[in-house]
Amino acid sequence: MFQQANQLIPVFGPRLVQMGFEKNIYFFNGTTIGDCFGIGRYCNMLDPQAPHQLIKPQEMLRYLDQFDSRMLIVRNYGSRDLMAYTLYFDIQKETKDGLLLTIK
Repeated sequence: MFQQANQLIPVFGPRLVQMGFEKNIYFFNGTTIGDCFGIGRYCNMLDPQAPHQLIKPQEMLRYLDQFDSRMLIVRNYGSRDLMAYTLYFDIQKETKDGLLLTIK
């Protein structure tokens, strides 16, 4: 997914928000945001009312905007409302481990 994100840098820019792939951030040829601590905390990307589910896609758009990012990589954590996300994001790559999403 990170190699695919590298190919998308000319279109979506060199900033990537990720959740759950902290060991892979070195494979992205730009800036990655996302960790258990710091300004890009994973807990800010999870719905506090529904553990293991991502925040609503509209909230995720605002979250990515804080970091000037148009790409998101998320690990497969529990359930998520993927249909709602596809209204605002395109799935660029899906693996058994997660998804690479870009803002429409």
